Amino acid sequence: QRMAEEIKIKLETLNAAKIGGCSLDRETAVWVANLGDDLHAKLVNAGLVVVRQATSQQALAQYVEGYREHRADVATGTNTNYGIVGKRLLAFFPGDRLLHTITESEADRWLVWLKTEYAGPTVSKSVKVARQFWAQAIRDGLATKNPFAHLRTPSEVNTARAHFVDRPTFERVIDA
Repeated sequence: QRMAEEIKIKLETLNAAKIGGCSLDRETAVWVANLGDDLHAKLVNAGLVVVRQATSQQALAQYVEGYREHRADVATGTNTNYGIVGKRLLAFFPGDRLLHTITESEADRWLVWLKTEYAGPTVSKSVKVARQFWAQAIRDGLATKNPFAHLRTPSEVNTARAHFVDRPTFERVIDA
């Protein structure tokens, strides 16, 4: 019921903006931008919003390679990491998959897959770089939302590498 009330308020705001010839407030504009295609199409048919501009068509593999070339400002190691994360994305998603068609639920499944293949810190870094890829894709007009933005990442601390060093060993190392 609360959700229905919120939608009703947004629809009233859209209608008032249309009648008054006013711009939408930021909150409503963001809400419209993030609507699913079905509801957005209904609002277009009702004359409350305009048809979305077609998102540019770019495949994942092409984008990842282009992103690496675009980021010539980063260190070689960082660029290598972009390539590694790109390969992790391409191991799960087909290379010809269009960026704007990847959904949040598919990003969830990618995260689960990553967790079965890699340690927590690797998973965390991979998700962060994927978010970075999509943030740039949105700025470039190749996607309208970031399917990886909602993902919660594991800790980047790898406790498996922790090792207790007793005092005698510590003293021997210091004395050496």
